[in-house]
Amino acid sequence: AFVLFGMDGNMEQAAEIVRKQLEKETVSSRWDDIPMKYNLFEHKILRTNVGAKGKLVSFEQGIPFAKLFRESTFKTQSINAFSYGSSAETLYEKNYMEEASEELELALQYGHQFKDPGLFIPMYILKSHIYAMKKQFISAHAILNHAIENVKEKHWVTSLQIMKAHCYLLEGNLLQAKSELTHTKSRHPFWLLVHARLLLAQEQVGDALSTIISVKSKATLEDQVSTIIEATTLEAICHLAMDNEEAALTTLHEALKQGEPYGYVRTFLDESAIIPLLTKYLAIRQKKEQGHWNTVPLSYVEHIIQSGDKKKNASILLTPRELEIFALLKNGSTNREIAKHLFLTEGTVRVYLTNIYGKLGVKSRTQAILVN
Repeated sequence: AFVLFGMDGNMEQAAEIVRKQLEKETVSSRWDDIPMKYNLFEHKILRTNVGAKGKLVSFEQGIPFAKLFRESTFKTQSINAFSYGSSAETLYEKNYMEEASEELELALQYGHQFKDPGLFIPMYILKSHIYAMKKQFISAHAILNHAIENVKEKHWVTSLQIMKAHCYLLEGNLLQAKSELTHTKSRHPFWLLVHARLLLAQEQVGDALSTIISVKSKATLEDQVSTIIEATTLEAICHLAMDNEEAALTTLHEALKQGEPYGYVRTFLDESAIIPLLTKYLAIRQKKEQGHWNTVPLSYVEHIIQSGDKKKNASILLTPRELEIFALLKNGSTNREIAKHLFLTEGTVRVYLTNIYGKLGVKSRTQAILVN
């Protein structure tokens, strides 16, 4: 059953195997008290075999399968604990935030009960990510600092520090993000993709693109679906930053094609720079200008965009640095004047403005000025 699940096999067949096993009389063993370590070093449960390497299951398949563990003699086993972690990450990706938070807390409890950092570290990372996406950066860093104080293994500390770098990037604090990454240099996809985001923010787009393509190639060989989708989305952002809209749209289509079978949503929404491109992609699809893009259902694209619709309140959506730039923008300052006032390059200002437009769901300077 585990192999079928991990290899994206027939879920009904896997569930039937488990049901038959549950009907048999339980034979106790001294091995029952030794939890299985299903995750040795990954920052996401979804990157492990128990997480099916990012091949998210539908609720129709996943809920009955999870109940087999949660309502049986398996409920005290570590496989059940990991089912909560996998469920939390899946629910977050599908944009069910409240449900994800509930599963996350249960997974944390189990992780500490079993003293298994392979479960509770990914949950602390997910929890900090949820805070960061809500712009609650103090809470995000507090969660990560707490976790760092309570784990000894170097590779887990490194994963937490990489997440801190990601949070600093989301805040717009490039110097602190760079410092964290410098102290944790790694060849793991997690580090490489956060570093690529930093390179993008520093306008080193060519280096960012090279890093992203390298990660994507390795992930493709390993069939790591979640990483493939994330890397392809960032690749589209790179093309957009290089003013190659055609390549950006084509690459975005590739990412959507990978994500649609599994219902990926947050991987797209969490990259604010991709929102304007998604809107453009949708407009082209609605006009039926690219027939070969029909491999991605239009309803899926509409669902992602609708899931990201929020009240366009700049004070909620923007980081402190972005708010500074936004205030100058609303006062009529040019890019050059903003750069001079804040001691930035004009290129950096353009990158900030792209992120601001994406978060506010607008396409131009004029539209941004009208947002409250």
